[in-house]
Amino acid sequence: MKEERRKKKVESGKWKVGGIFLLMLFTLIACATGEGVEPHEAWVRSAKQGEITAVYLILHNHTNVDDALIGVSTDVAEAAELHLSEVNNDVMTMAPQERIEIPTGGEVALESGGYHIMLIGLKKDLQIGDEITITLNFENYPDVTVTVPVKDSAEEHQSHP
Repeated sequence: MKEERRKKKVESGKWKVGGIFLLMLFTLIACATGEGVEPHEAWVRSAKQGEITAVYLILHNHTNVDDALIGVSTDVAEAAELHLSEVNNDVMTMAPQERIEIPTGGEVALESGGYHIMLIGLKKDLQIGDEITITLNFENYPDVTVTVPVKDSAEEHQSHP
Protein backbone atom coordinates (compact mmCIF):
# COMPACT_ATOMS: atom_id res chain seq x y z
CA MET A 1 0.00 0.00 0.00
CA LYS A 2 2.76 2.44 1.00
CA GLU A 3 4.73 1.38 -2.06
CA GLU A 4 1.76 2.15 -4.35
CA ARG A 5 1.34 5.63 -2.83
CA ARG A 6 5.04 6.30 -3.23
CA LYS A 7 4.89 5.23 -6.91
CA LYS A 8 1.88 7.50 -7.50
CA LYS A 9 3.74 10.44 -5.91
CA VAL A 10 6.79 9.79 -8.06
CA GLU A 11 4.67 9.43 -11.19
CA SER A 12 2.71 12.57 -10.30
CA GLY A 13 5.98 14.45 -9.82
CA LYS A 14 7.22 13.26 -13.21
CA TRP A 15 4.09 14.65 -14.85
CA LYS A 16 4.56 18.02 -13.14
CA VAL A 17 8.21 18.24 -14.19
CA GLY A 18 7.35 17.03 -17.68
CA GLY A 19 4.52 19.56 -17.96
CA ILE A 20 6.79 22.40 -16.86
CA PHE A 21 9.42 21.28 -19.37
CA LEU A 22 6.85 21.20 -22.20
CA LEU A 23 5.54 24.63 -21.25
CA MET A 24 9.07 26.05 -21.32
CA LEU A 25 9.76 24.32 -24.65
CA PHE A 26 6.58 25.75 -26.24
CA THR A 27 7.48 29.21 -24.91
CA LEU A 28 10.96 29.00 -26.45
CA ILE A 29 9.55 27.80 -29.76
CA ALA A 30 6.99 30.61 -29.78
CA CYS A 31 9.71 33.20 -29.19
CA ALA A 32 11.92 31.69 -31.87
CA THR A 33 9.14 31.74 -34.47
CA GLY A 34 8.37 35.46 -34.27
CA GLU A 35 5.65 35.26 -31.64
CA GLY A 36 5.20 38.29 -29.43
CA VAL A 37 5.15 41.99 -30.13
CA GLU A 38 7.67 42.75 -32.85
CA PRO A 39 8.99 46.19 -33.85
CA HIS A 40 9.68 46.95 -37.54
CA GLU A 41 11.17 49.84 -39.49
CA ALA A 42 12.35 51.80 -36.44
CA TRP A 43 14.13 55.12 -36.95
CA VAL A 44 14.78 58.32 -35.02
CA ARG A 45 15.06 61.82 -36.46
CA SER A 46 18.50 63.48 -36.10
CA ALA A 47 18.75 66.31 -33.52
CA LYS A 48 21.22 68.24 -31.37
CA GLN A 49 22.02 67.76 -27.68
CA GLY A 50 19.39 69.40 -25.46
CA GLU A 51 16.70 69.28 -28.17
CA ILE A 52 13.73 66.97 -28.60
CA THR A 53 13.23 64.40 -31.33
CA ALA A 54 10.91 61.55 -32.20
CA VAL A 55 11.22 57.80 -32.71
CA TYR A 56 8.97 56.14 -35.28
CA LEU A 57 8.33 52.43 -35.85
CA ILE A 58 5.68 49.82 -36.51
CA LEU A 59 4.60 47.41 -33.76
CA HIS A 60 3.06 44.09 -34.81
CA ASN A 61 1.28 41.94 -32.22
CA HIS A 62 1.83 38.27 -33.11
CA THR A 63 0.27 37.09 -29.82
CA ASN A 64 -3.25 35.89 -29.17
CA VAL A 65 -3.80 38.63 -26.56
CA ASP A 66 -4.45 42.34 -27.04
CA ASP A 67 -1.49 44.29 -25.69
CA ALA A 68 -0.41 47.88 -25.21
CA LEU A 69 2.82 49.85 -25.31
CA ILE A 70 2.86 51.43 -21.85
CA GLY A 71 6.31 52.98 -21.69
CA VAL A 72 9.73 53.42 -23.22
CA SER A 73 13.19 54.12 -21.87
CA THR A 74 16.56 55.11 -23.30
CA ASP A 75 19.84 56.43 -21.99
CA VAL A 76 20.17 59.13 -24.71
CA ALA A 77 17.45 61.46 -23.35
CA GLU A 78 16.29 62.91 -20.05
CA ALA A 79 12.79 61.54 -20.77
CA ALA A 80 11.07 59.29 -23.27
CA GLU A 81 7.30 59.64 -23.62
CA LEU A 82 4.48 58.21 -25.71
CA HIS A 83 2.71 60.99 -27.65
CA LEU A 84 -0.11 61.49 -30.13
CA SER A 85 -0.22 64.32 -32.68
CA GLU A 86 -3.66 65.26 -34.02
CA VAL A 87 -5.18 68.04 -36.08
CA ASN A 88 -8.26 69.61 -34.48
CA ASN A 89 -9.92 72.62 -36.15
CA ASP A 90 -6.85 73.11 -38.36
CA VAL A 91 -4.60 73.23 -35.29
CA MET A 92 -1.94 70.57 -34.70
CA THR A 93 -1.85 69.39 -31.09
CA MET A 94 0.40 66.91 -29.37
CA ALA A 95 -0.54 65.13 -26.14
CA PRO A 96 1.23 62.58 -23.94
CA GLN A 97 -0.36 59.12 -23.92
CA GLU A 98 -0.40 56.59 -21.09
CA ARG A 99 -0.70 53.69 -23.54
CA ILE A 100 -0.89 52.75 -27.19
CA GLU A 101 -3.18 49.78 -27.86
CA ILE A 102 -1.91 46.95 -30.10
CA PRO A 103 -4.72 44.54 -31.05
CA THR A 104 -4.22 40.78 -31.37
CA GLY A 105 -2.75 40.00 -34.78
CA GLY A 106 -2.70 43.71 -35.65
CA GLU A 107 -0.16 46.44 -35.95
CA VAL A 108 0.18 50.07 -34.96
CA ALA A 109 2.32 52.59 -36.82
CA LEU A 110 4.13 55.18 -34.73
CA GLU A 111 4.65 57.86 -37.38
CA SER A 112 4.85 61.58 -37.97
CA GLY A 113 1.41 63.12 -37.45
CA GLY A 114 0.19 60.28 -35.21
CA TYR A 115 1.49 58.18 -32.37
CA HIS A 116 5.24 58.50 -31.76
CA ILE A 117 7.88 58.33 -29.04
CA MET A 118 9.22 61.72 -27.92
CA LEU A 119 12.80 61.90 -26.69
CA ILE A 120 13.07 65.00 -24.53
CA GLY A 121 16.33 66.64 -23.49
CA LEU A 122 18.82 64.74 -25.61
CA LYS A 123 22.05 64.03 -23.75
CA LYS A 124 24.08 64.04 -26.98
CA ASP A 125 23.82 64.90 -30.67
CA LEU A 126 22.05 62.30 -32.79
CA GLN A 127 23.66 62.40 -36.21
CA ILE A 128 22.64 60.54 -39.35
CA GLY A 129 24.31 57.14 -39.28
CA ASP A 130 24.33 56.88 -35.46
CA GLU A 131 22.27 54.28 -33.61
CA ILE A 132 20.49 54.47 -30.27
CA THR A 133 18.91 51.82 -28.09
CA ILE A 134 15.40 52.04 -26.69
CA THR A 135 13.49 49.61 -24.49
CA LEU A 136 9.78 49.22 -25.14
CA ASN A 137 7.58 48.29 -22.16
CA PHE A 138 4.38 46.35 -22.86
CA GLU A 139 1.41 45.60 -20.66
CA ASN A 140 1.45 41.82 -21.28
CA TYR A 141 4.52 40.96 -23.35
CA PRO A 142 8.08 41.20 -21.93
CA ASP A 143 10.16 44.33 -22.64
CA VAL A 144 11.78 44.54 -26.07
CA THR A 145 15.08 46.33 -26.69
CA VAL A 146 15.43 47.88 -30.14
CA THR A 147 18.45 49.33 -31.95
CA VAL A 148 17.24 52.43 -33.79
CA PRO A 149 19.16 54.11 -36.62
CA VAL A 150 19.29 57.90 -36.82
CA LYS A 151 17.76 59.18 -40.08
CA ASP A 152 16.19 62.38 -41.38
CA SER A 153 13.09 60.83 -42.95
CA ALA A 154 11.16 57.60 -43.30
CA GLU A 155 11.95 57.54 -47.03
CA GLU A 156 15.68 57.55 -46.29
CA HIS A 157 15.16 54.67 -43.82
CA GLN A 158 13.17 52.60 -46.31
CA SER A 159 15.71 53.04 -49.08
CA HIS A 160 18.50 51.71 -46.85
CA PRO A 161 17.51 48.39 -45.22
